[in-house]
Amino acid sequence: MNTLTTCKQKIFNFFTAGLDDQGNIELLRKVFLLHIITVVGIANMVPLGVAAHLQGKPFLGVLDHCVALLLSCNLIYLRRKRNFHRSAQIGIAFVGILFLYLFTTGGVKNTGHLWYYTFPMFAAFLLGSKQGAIATLLLVVPSAIFLALNLNVPGMLAAYSPAFIIRFIPSFLVVFAYSYAFESLREKTQAQLSQKYTEVQTVVAELTVKEFALQEAHKELEKRVDERTADEHQEIIDRRKAESELKLSHDRFMTVLDSIDANVYAADMASNEILFMNRHMKTIFGDDLVGGPCWQGIRGNTGKCSFCNNDQLLDPDGNPTGTHTWEGVNDVNQRWYLHHDRAVKWVDGRMVRLQIAIDVTDRKTAEQMLQNAHDELELRVAERTAELADTNQKLMQEIKIRQHAEKALNEPKNIAEAANRAKSEF
Repeated sequence: MNTLTTCKQKIFNFFTAGLDDQGNIELLRKVFLLHIITVVGIANMVPLGVAAHLQGKPFLGVLDHCVALLLSCNLIYLRRKRNFHRSAQIGIAFVGILFLYLFTTGGVKNTGHLWYYTFPMFAAFLLGSKQGAIATLLLVVPSAIFLALNLNVPGMLAAYSPAFIIRFIPSFLVVFAYSYAFESLREKTQAQLSQKYTEVQTVVAELTVKEFALQEAHKELEKRVDERTADEHQEIIDRRKAESELKLSHDRFMTVLDSIDANVYAADMASNEILFMNRHMKTIFGDDLVGGPCWQGIRGNTGKCSFCNNDQLLDPDGNPTGTHTWEGVNDVNQRWYLHHDRAVKWVDGRMVRLQIAIDVTDRKTAEQMLQNAHDELELRVAERTAELADTNQKLMQEIKIRQHAEKALNEPKNIAEAANRAKSEF
């Protein structure tokens, strides 16, 4: 049974291969039937034509062979062009012409009319109920005219008795009506099934789309959950890492500040409360100043310092203005410091004054000593310059006296006069 089914499937695939059916199984069946009818027609027409020649009916034999040839050409056309409807129309037309000829001539032993009963079924199935009915009527009209004329030409046209006509016409009409009704009902059923199939396909497609969308939504939800879980896990890791880095950075910063050979402290700009002091500053002023006002512990004042520069460290909008550098003497230890003040935001958000004070007492002492040495040098230079000026003046006087004396020696008569003039000039 499986072998027979496989053979049928292979034959069906061979006849319908390459046809652009777009999933229309009904069309494939019609193509398969058209192939079967055409092949069977060719297989019958050839021996029937030969038999007609042997019976002395050359015209019938030629007609059978011509129909076989035309059916072969139509089959080739169908195989190459894959145009089923045109091939079906051509095939039905050739068969109808052959059946009409067999009916009018009687065929072999007056059996030509039997082929008429098959025509409505083939035409209805291959062309559809409406075109099949039209093709059948086109075949019935010349047949009815032939029966009405009742021409009896021995050897050429067949003669049918009234009793035959009375039996043939109703039976043919029954076959015709049955074929039309069956094909019409089959087409309606097929159309309904096709519509239902389309509706089912539409519903299946919608369900498929919805299922796909649901799957995608599920995947997206899982992805988001995974991402959220991963993000939360990563956020915890990042937070711990940031806290660790912040602590490490704080420790490093504190290590750097404690290692600076300068006074570093931070004080609240609103309350002047000392928030931080480095190790170097604690060794000088003590480590119990944190929490107290800067003007008391660092400056030894009883109130806010008159030279406090908090207003200069912030602009009218409350933004830092940069670093302010100034020098001054600390009244507590009488040391000179170079101060670098800057407003920064503290960890709790408030603005504080960060001050780095570098001890420049040695430099200031050296500068004062240098200034004193410079002043003493200038005094000595001035005294020496005055001495040189007095000596130079005396020397100039002596030179002029000598010049006048030399001139008087050259003119003896004027010696006394020159001497008197020289004395008067000096």
